[in-house]
Amino acid sequence: MKITLIISLFILSALVVMPASAKAPKPLAAKTTAETKLAPVGKTLSFKESDGKVGFLAVGRPAMIKIVGEGTGPHGDLTIADDKLQGTLTIDMKKLTTKIDLRDEHMKNKYLEVEKYPASTITFKDYSLKLASLTSQSVEQPFAADLQLHGVTKPVTGTIKLSKENSTVTGVAVFKIKVTDFMDTLPSYAGIKIADDIEVTVDLKTTTN
Repeated sequence: MKITLIISLFILSALVVMPASAKAPKPLAAKTTAETKLAPVGKTLSFKESDGKVGFLAVGRPAMIKIVGEGTGPHGDLTIADDKLQGTLTIDMKKLTTKIDLRDEHMKNKYLEVEKYPASTITFKDYSLKLASLTSQSVEQPFAADLQLHGVTKPVTGTIKLSKENSTVTGVAVFKIKVTDFMDTLPSYAGIKIADDIEVTVDLKTTTN
């Protein structure tokens, strides 16, 4: 009985004086979400041809005749994260029309060369867009993008009007381009040459769901 008591006291005293380093290590606490910095998750905005349209206005010289054209809307996906918009939209150049068949054939085959360059693109790089602040009240803001046309890429700037109704976002972008930035010769038809500056309008629609 005495021997058992002595052994028990010896074990107890050894545990009391055991150095802290000899104790079993505590399990590491898992990092909380606040301690872990996650990369921003982007929201994808998808655009369809049927939900928008492209328009252009050219003016003839010297007759000042207005040539109005249109085409299907740009299509593709854009990504927005941390209020920055990125991505590329594509425009089908073969679907442009001025409502005059012979003029359209002349424009597409001789100048735009749509068989060689069937698509044009608009690329956004870190364009600032506060999607959550949009309302049904249209707001206008400047925008900048890269336009690829006829195999040539140039920066373009203009304005865009944006609004949001429930989950539907609509936008109308307007900008001007110089034809000679993208091709060597100014287009002409029936003896009328167009002015170098062309106004381009792009109607967009997407949903945030």
